[in-house]
Amino acid sequence: MMTLVIKEVVALANTQGGYLFLGVEDNGKITGCGKHDNQTIMESIYDRSRPSIYTEVFDVTFGDEVVIVVKVEKGNVVHSTTAGEIYKRLGKNSKPYYPENISFSIHDIKEID
Repeated sequence: MMTLVIKEVVALANTQGGYLFLGVEDNGKITGCGKHDNQTIMESIYDRSRPSIYTEVFDVTFGDEVVIVVKVEKGNVVHSTTAGEIYKRLGKNSKPYYPENISFSIHDIKEID
C-alpha cells in the first residue's frame, strides 16, 4: 500500500498539492483504516521520496471509521520516488511524468564533482 501512497504524494507535489484520503474508496464509500501510526506514514513518505517530501498526516473520524488524511504541498522542484519514478496528476489520476514534459534550461544543470 505504501508504494501507491508514495506515487500519489509525488504526483500531488508535482502538480498543485492537495489531500490524499486513505480509507475512502474511489466511489466515495468510507471503509476506514485499521491500526496505523501517522508518524510512521509521514516518515515513510519522507524517506521514499526525492527530494524528500514533507507532509502532514492526521485522522478524521466518520462514524465508526477512521480516515487518514495526508496533506501535500505543491513542490517547488520536481519530486520522484526513491526508485526514480516521477508522476503528475491528470484530473483524478496520476500519470508518469517523463523528462520531455519537464521544462528546464541546460544551464540549470549543475556539474557533479
